[in-house]
Amino acid sequence: MNKLARRFGIEFEEHKHLDARGNGKLTLQTTSANWFSPGLKFYGVDRAPLKITATNSWPSARQS
Repeated sequence: MNKLARRFGIEFEEHKHLDARGNGKLTLQTTSANWFSPGLKFYGVDRAPLKITATNSWPSARQS
């Protein structure tokens, strides 16, 4: 999977993201103030962190 991801400037790290209690579950709920439908929930288990390797991903990030 990393071979394809590297073409887009990202890399999956080979460990799970855990909270302070060692829990690998994450639930996020959308609000009414964003472009997702209000009340949707994301539930993820054992997510792998991403490492951004692209150096030219967003032109606005380089303008300061």
